[in-house]
Amino acid sequence: MCDLDAQQPLVPHFARDPKGVLNLSGKHRRKLWEIPEGCHCPVIGVCIPLPVLRALVNKALRGRTVGDDYELHVGAVSECRFKNRISEAIQADLEQRHAQMIHRFRALQSSEAILSAWLDEEARGHMAGALWAAVTHPACCAQTLELICRRVHMIQHQAGACARTDRLQVEALLRENKVLAAELGKVQTRFTEFVAEKQAELDSLHSMQGHLQGQLAAREHTIVALQREMAAWREQVPDLDTRQRLAERVADLESRLRDRHTQILQLERELSVVLRRVNVSFPVQDEEREEDEAVASLPALSEKKVMCVGGRGGLVAAYRQLIQRAGGSFAFHDGGVEQNLNQLEPGLAAADLVICQTGCISHDAYWRVKDFCKRTGKQCVFVERPGKASLQRVLVQLFPHHAEKDNQTHFQEARDAHAPLAHSPG
Repeated sequence: MCDLDAQQPLVPHFARDPKGVLNLSGKHRRKLWEIPEGCHCPVIGVCIPLPVLRALVNKALRGRTVGDDYELHVGAVSECRFKNRISEAIQADLEQRHAQMIHRFRALQSSEAILSAWLDEEARGHMAGALWAAVTHPACCAQTLELICRRVHMIQHQAGACARTDRLQVEALLRENKVLAAELGKVQTRFTEFVAEKQAELDSLHSMQGHLQGQLAAREHTIVALQREMAAWREQVPDLDTRQRLAERVADLESRLRDRHTQILQLERELSVVLRRVNVSFPVQDEEREEDEAVASLPALSEKKVMCVGGRGGLVAAYRQLIQRAGGSFAFHDGGVEQNLNQLEPGLAAADLVICQTGCISHDAYWRVKDFCKRTGKQCVFVERPGKASLQRVLVQLFPHHAEKDNQTHFQEARDAHAPLAHSPG
């Protein structure tokens, strides 16, 4: 294989005995130096690994070879033509290394059987052991050896080409692996940073969870304490539930009362509109006489400011007329029916007299008026039934001396003002 001429057949290069005659016959297996020379190259190159060959040569020479693999191969092939320490060491290693394959080929009796068995083992990937067992078999003829060596020669060429291709692919894969390793390192770095960030977020969430759990436990403890306190208060006030129900009923009744009062005011407005449409009239002399008598009986308020809280909406004009005829200033608040209760206290502060009509105001307005007048010492009168006559009686009771003093004067002035009307003809 190393120094063969491709133009000549392989058989003439087979080993010869000292007399120059080919020695391929015999009943015993041939030794390495007994096989044809053309078989030494494929046997050394295929049947024994290069590191093992170098170790065998170093041991046989009791030194260390300095040549490269090719020089080592050529030197070993050259030494195998004869029996010596190198060839004997290689022979012993091949016999031990391929003993199992030698045992399989031992039962074969013909060159055809040897060639068929070698092809089968070569197809299975056992070419090295099958080659050594075939070339050393005593029944293997020169033609079979030549066919086996030719095939091994071509397989080695193909293996070399494949090895070069594989080497280029391996180099490309190594370069790609280097790039991918760098990318993998970057990805691992980013992943490590991502994991650290998420771990920090997780630790923060765990801390927040612990804090919230502590707050929840504190609130639950507070709820339990408040429940115990409420139970204790319930034991101290057995009728607390009844009071609460009564308070709710009072609030409901007040709401219903406000609704009814609103309906009454609306009906009074509608009645007033209807009366104006039908043009209802009364005797002028009787009405004026009654008004004159009412004015004559009123005290002189001397510009005192009177504020009425509550009352029917249809009587507000009558209240205003009555107070103004008595010489006072009139102010009104409906007690929270339509007006805002926040406007109540400024009116109370500016009034000299407060008249609260309790039947027409809300519970809240009642207590506000009472509390304000009590705190400020404001004069206040509570009237249960709203009406013009009730208001007049209240004024007479509050200012009796003014009424007695000015009674005759007002009455005479009223009669003098209406005298022409009373004596007018027809």
